[in-house]
Amino acid sequence: MKIKNIAISILFLGILLLTEAAFAFQFEDYRWGRSIAEIRSLVIKKGKVPLRIKEDRIIKYFDNILGEECTVTLEFTPSSKVLASIRIFFQDKSIGEDIKNLLAEKHGDFDQPNIFFKEYYWRGNSDYDSIILNYDYAGTTLLYFGGVFQEKYELEFQRLGEKEKQRF
Repeated sequence: MKIKNIAISILFLGILLLTEAAFAFQFEDYRWGRSIAEIRSLVIKKGKVPLRIKEDRIIKYFDNILGEECTVTLEFTPSSKVLASIRIFFQDKSIGEDIKNLLAEKHGDFDQPNIFFKEYYWRGNSDYDSIILNYDYAGTTLLYFGGVFQEKYELEFQRLGEKEKQRF
């Protein structure tokens, strides 16, 4: 009986760790793969007013993060319409260093492919599961890519006709 309880505990811990890893690069309460209707409802529930909902492909709204005004853009896959990426843009470039330090504390080491640019990468299980932070004279951009859902975005985009691709 004890062995069975231990096995169940280990299984539960494994599932918990896998779930945590799957959502390691999430932003707020948004979960990758949720439908645009679910996310729209969550945005409104948070008291945010969607500025733009474009062809059931993106939701955009203003927010205040770390005391700074920003624009949050939630992007969905072209065909299946599930959350694939999040872009947060701050006009203030000085917040970039604070965000870098917070992300490093939460997610550990980062890559900086070119030391001359303030661009930092945190990678999960694949290139599609990542966070990219970039800040320069134009502002600060923080990108979250949703793993298999970002990969799904790329595959669905490739299947679109040329005319459809121009809308994106």
